Amino acid sequence: MGFFIPESVAHPRKAMTEEERVVKKRIYNQRPERKAARVAYRKRPEAKAKKREYRKRPEVKARRNAYARKRNQTPEAKAKANEYMKEYRKRPKAKAWINEYMKAYSKQPKAKARINEYMNAYHKRRKQSDPLFKLKTNLRARVLKALEVYSKTGKILKSKQYGINYAKIIKHLGKPPACAFDVHHIVPLCCFDFNDLKAIERAFAPENHAYTGIKEHEELHADLIKYGVQ
Repeated sequence: MGFFIPESVAHPRKAMTEEERVVKKRIYNQRPERKAARVAYRKRPEAKAKKREYRKRPEVKARRNAYARKRNQTPEAKAKANEYMKEYRKRPKAKAWINEYMKAYSKQPKAKARINEYMNAYHKRRKQSDPLFKLKTNLRARVLKALEVYSKTGKILKSKQYGINYAKIIKHLGKPPACAFDVHHIVPLCCFDFNDLKAIERAFAPENHAYTGIKEHEELHADLIKYGVQ
């Protein structure tokens, strides 16, 4: 008389490969109840403390930093970070915090020197490559200098409040000449009362500006000095 042998015993399960075991474990860990259990565990105070202690280890810090650097250098990570920062800077709270931080930072002597050095180098490069930028920068410097010399208060208002429109001046002047040039005031600035806002507006009206060669401008300036007008 024979014995009944269950099929599971007669045909034992085939041993899983390492790859199959990994796949099965991954599927198991994706179950909602397993995810919920992991979240609950991570929220426990002892689990949080253990995680903090683990991340303080020098080798762990070094490994995490190396991974983060490598990950953040990818084009996708850079694009994502840029998009996030653009959106973040638009938030009112972020704007206020950044402004306060930059005000405090720019007052530090080292930071002030570093910022000035960077801006001087930037303006020099930009003037060499962008004639319109050079023109606008020179016009701003001319306004500042004129107000310092001819007014009692110096420059205390924004250019628009003086009635000065750089865009209209540049449009009136047109494309800068290819040769070395300067901007000449047809009616000299010294002929205006710089304590009168309307007079300042007339002094820097677009039609009072014209391109001239540097040598010619120097000769005109010398003539003004010769006749006691400067």
